[in-house]
Amino acid sequence: MSQAATTPYEIEGRLKWPDWGRGPYVALSSIMLGPPFEGYVELSTEVDGEPWRLEVRYSKSGIAPRLSDGINAERLYEWDIVGRGRCEKKASFNVSPRFPGMCHYESGEPLRLPWENQAGEVDGVDVEYHTSNIEPGRALELLPEFYAAIFEHAGEGIHPDYFRSRPHEASTMWAYERYVRWGTGQ
Repeated sequence: MSQAATTPYEIEGRLKWPDWGRGPYVALSSIMLGPPFEGYVELSTEVDGEPWRLEVRYSKSGIAPRLSDGINAERLYEWDIVGRGRCEKKASFNVSPRFPGMCHYESGEPLRLPWENQAGEVDGVDVEYHTSNIEPGRALELLPEFYAAIFEHAGEGIHPDYFRSRPHEASTMWAYERYVRWGTGQ
């Protein structure tokens, strides 16, 4: 007898954390920019006994820094954390800063992102995620473990609660695909 079995395929969404200001973003920037990583690192880690290969790199955002940020750059970076596990498992996270009054780096025009309407006029961190072959909810388990592994690899400490608390209620999953596979029942 054949039975239908489902398995996760692709999941995408956005997680929002206004709880720590831009702390997680600033901390990651502080270890990734400059020596020894110069904006890019690869490392291996284990999460619940499962091996993962991580790659961390930056991409340029469309967000202009504030004068109070004290950086000499025309736009802020976003951090891409990509994990690859066994059986074609993949978890990608794009970590972006959020703050009131964000402006486009070229035009200076205000950015019309939902952050302030959803989280309020506070600094925070926005994480867009994409997983493959991973059950729903697993992204929330993998992100803090990947994040901690990056800091451990750098020999730096990190606030233990970053990404471990419940994300803001405005967080959302906008894509969820499952495969149906037929197998032989026993």
